[in-house]
Amino acid sequence: MDDGLCPDCSIVTKCVYHRDFPEIRAECGTVAEGTAYLASRLALHGEGAQDAWRRELIDRAIADVKGFIEQSEG
Repeated sequence: MDDGLCPDCSIVTKCVYHRDFPEIRAECGTVAEGTAYLASRLALHGEGAQDAWRRELIDRAIADVKGFIEQSEG
């Protein structure tokens, strides 16, 4: 997770990504929004996975993100 700055409006954003897929990022106003969006972006990449191995890695990353969301919610 990194802090960012929107280049268009100069609003501070949160950039979240999974350690195994740093190229798939989500930038939102809060960590909660970012992690939810990241889970959906990972799911989209999983749908296009070319083999079962890659799909399994993405599924694990989605589970990690969902676990983080649940832990954050308390």
